[in-house]
Amino acid sequence: MVGVKDGLNPFKNITEALFGTKTMDESTRLLGDMLFTNLTKDNVEIQGKIGKVVDRSTQIPLSDLMSTVQTRSESALVHRHPNSEFVSSLSKQTFQHLNSILNKRYKDLQDAKANKDYKGPTMEYHRVLEVDRFYKDKNSSDWIRVSIDPDTEMKKRAIRKTRLQNLDYFCPHRCWDFRITVSEELELPLPSDKEVPICERRKDKLSYTFDMWRIDITVVKKSNMDASGVPIGEYTETYEVEMICESGVLLDHRKKCLEGQQNDLLFYTKTLLKNMRTLNKSCEEPKPQQQLPRPINNEEHASKKQRIQ
Repeated sequence: MVGVKDGLNPFKNITEALFGTKTMDESTRLLGDMLFTNLTKDNVEIQGKIGKVVDRSTQIPLSDLMSTVQTRSESALVHRHPNSEFVSSLSKQTFQHLNSILNKRYKDLQDAKANKDYKGPTMEYHRVLEVDRFYKDKNSSDWIRVSIDPDTEMKKRAIRKTRLQNLDYFCPHRCWDFRITVSEELELPLPSDKEVPICERRKDKLSYTFDMWRIDITVVKKSNMDASGVPIGEYTETYEVEMICESGVLLDHRKKCLEGQQNDLLFYTKTLLKNMRTLNKSCEEPKPQQQLPRPINNEEHASKKQRIQ
């Protein structure tokens, strides 16, 4: 039970003092439950993606299918309809808009640090070219992702990524929705030369890292491969935006929570959700300003009046 002394700050603890219990919004609670349940190993990845929840057969966004219900706030989709899916591709215009925002923020932080106006961490920027080829896994329904050196075409490492759980956030008040996923990554032996990949993804990735958070914006070119491992036809190009969270930090605080120690697991859960909301909002292109009619001065008015007469 929360005592009266704990509830003296009306902006922080009045609800706890009134009801004798702590409260938490459902979006945060659902995300916290997912993280607490699945953050049990060191090889777990926490990843957020921007995209759209769409009808699987028509690719129509869920927001367009709900025209009769005007929902104007975020909803966490726990049990999504089986005929729907999350598509993590954005428009080229949105990609370029977000790229310009991140580039400006990178420069602003660097300038502020140089001028000693800012003492916090700066943003790191990296650009990498990656090639991934995907193979069928004989022991599961997951695919094996094999990283290829783009210069030598040599296989570097093989990873089987298993999705443990994901949470889709439907945002009808925004242009895009977002998803937060917890996955397990297991390194495997490299496939033999006799094994043939199913598809290939070539990625031009721009990474912006700030503290324990990394935003990747990537141009992805994908092609299926034939029985001899040769790409079929032209590559399709998509644009992807994702945020990676340093899961080790949350894992440490989860352990502290289990041991009854002071921890910041709730703080980082809220920060992850807030970062994804802000990233999602940043993907909205500004609407063009409406051009108002220019006022007509007295001379122009008199000239028009003469022409009419």
